[in-house]
Amino acid sequence: MDNNQAGNVAELQTEGTHEYLFDARLDAAIRISAPTEQLARAGLRTGLDAASANLGEILGQTIVCEVTMNDEPSLAEIDGEVPPPADGPASGASAHTGVQAALSTLLGVLLRADQQGGLWQALFNEGITDAYDPALDAALSVLGEDAVADIAHRYDLDRDALLERLRNPKS
Repeated sequence: MDNNQAGNVAELQTEGTHEYLFDARLDAAIRISAPTEQLARAGLRTGLDAASANLGEILGQTIVCEVTMNDEPSLAEIDGEVPPPADGPASGASAHTGVQAALSTLLGVLLRADQQGGLWQALFNEGITDAYDPALDAALSVLGEDAVADIAHRYDLDRDALLERLRNPKS
């Protein structure tokens, strides 16, 4: 911190200042060593239940806050490598988190529109029909069979045709 910034901080810490509490949502990347992913997840959830975290210094004040993990964390690396796509959530449940949920919803909407013929016409008008099959095949592959079956159910689509598409991509 340079002298000018230090002076500004000193001015802020005068009589008549107020203390403000902010409820902020932060993203964090946390590395944990454990024999299994399940043990690492359990340790993370237990360790972050109303834990204190030191966030460094802001305006000359050490910021220590309480943290609690609200959602299931997404696995970003295993031993420094990006993990392979899963065949759905680790729990086996049909509900997905984060990107998987968004991709499932988007894919369901697109497939439903495609079933009605509207999507194909829009892709044709834009001249991007050749991009649809590879993108659809990649999305189905990333989500896996359980998610594809769930999408078919939620959007009233032909489950068997979607699973066949997953097993035998067009692209």
